[in-house]
Amino acid sequence: GFSALVVTIDTAVAGMRERDIRNGAKELLSGNLREILPFVRQLFTKPRWLAAFLADGGLMKFANVIIPGKGPMLYADVTTALEQAVVSWHDLGWIRDAWNGPIIIKGVHTGEDARRAVDVGANALVVSNHGGRQLDGVAPTLQMLPEVLSAVGDRVEVLLDGGIRRGSDIVKALCLGARAVLTGRAYAYGLGAAGEVGVTRAIEILRTDLIRTLKLLGCASIAHLDRSFIDFPAEWLRKQLCDSPQIRKSPHPDTKNCGNDKRDPAQAHWNGMGANRDLGMVDQSEEVTQEKNSEDDACDA
Repeated sequence: GFSALVVTIDTAVAGMRERDIRNGAKELLSGNLREILPFVRQLFTKPRWLAAFLADGGLMKFANVIIPGKGPMLYADVTTALEQAVVSWHDLGWIRDAWNGPIIIKGVHTGEDARRAVDVGANALVVSNHGGRQLDGVAPTLQMLPEVLSAVGDRVEVLLDGGIRRGSDIVKALCLGARAVLTGRAYAYGLGAAGEVGVTRAIEILRTDLIRTLKLLGCASIAHLDRSFIDFPAEWLRKQLCDSPQIRKSPHPDTKNCGNDKRDPAQAHWNGMGANRDLGMVDQSEEVTQEKNSEDDACDA
C-alpha cells in the first residue's frame, strides 16, 4: 500500500552514538552472554516495558531486506550491513528504474547534493542531518534550507527534519520555504511511552502548539506563512547565497544577482521565490532599491 519510496543517503556508516555505547547497545544486541551480562541489570528496571517488548516479538526484523538463506535482516545486523555496503549516486538510477512511484531523497544537506538528487530522478528532498546523530558538527537543517531551496528552485518539493520539538519549530520551517516537516524523536518518545496512543498524543501536542503559534502571530492559516513572520539573520543569508561555491554555480535565477546586482542578495533571493502556491508565500517581486557602498555589499564583484 505504499505510494512513495524514501531513500536515506546519510548513513554510509553509523555515527558515533555515545549514548548507545554507555548503555551497551552493541553488547545487548550481540547475542554473546558474556558481553550481555554487565548490562542486563538495566533491562529489569522497567519490567512492564520489558514484558511488553518481549511479547511483541523482541528486536524488530526488516521484512523488506531479505538475506538469502536467512530471511529478514535482524536489527542487530544493520551496523555490519552498512559497513559492508558500497552505495553511490549511480545506485539511485537503478532504484529509479525499479520503482515506478515517487522517490524522496532524505539526508540532503547542501545545494550540490540537492541538484544531483533531482538530476537522478528524485521527486522530493528532505533536508536532514539525521538528527545530528551522524556527524554532530554539521549545521542545523533550518540553516541549510535556504541553500537547498535556491539550488533546486521549484523543480521538486523540499521537506525538512531535525530539531522539530514544538509547533513553533514547524512554523519556522514553513516560513523559510519547507513544504512540510518530518519528526523522529517526538513520535518515538510517544511510541516508547504508550504505544500507538502515545504517537497520537505526540502529534496532538505538536498540532496544538502549531495552532497556538499561528494565533499568537495573528496568522489565520499556514497558507499565509512567509519569512516576514520570523527574524532571520540577513547577513548570514547573504553569505550563504552568494559566497557558497555551490550556490554560485546554481542555474537557478535567484542567484544571478550575486556579484553583479546592487540589490541586497538575500532580498533578491526571497523575491525570486515569488508566490508559493502550496505555502501561500507572499510575492514580493517589486524592485528593492537599497543604497549600498560596494565595499559593504557582500555579493559585489
